[in-house]
Amino acid sequence: MTQKFKVGDTVRFAATPESQNYAVTWGYPVDKDLKVTNVTRCVTGYDLVHVEGHHAAVLSRRFEKVEKTKAKGVLVAEADILAVLTKFVKEELGIDATVENVIANFDEALLLEFAA
Repeated sequence: MTQKFKVGDTVRFAATPESQNYAVTWGYPVDKDLKVTNVTRCVTGYDLVHVEGHHAAVLSRRFEKVEKTKAKGVLVAEADILAVLTKFVKEELGIDATVENVIANFDEALLLEFAA
């Protein structure tokens, strides 16, 4: 039987009444992501899972893995973009100027307009 979890995984107590009751009884957070710090094999076929901040091991059947989704985009304020571009112009290009506007009218480039 392969290990269900490995060190570094993010887990959470399973949404079953049995697992939730176990968590509450033993002082584990119910709706919080926990980081796996150690996994050892148990003779029952389950793994014993140690999580960050707790000393006792818990049977792996009490946990479910938390799958993190990757962001497909992020909303950034225009002022923040202009500040980053100004820093790039000054530090990387060596031009002492402040970016005031960005014009996207080229196929593979942007026109950066500087403040007067």
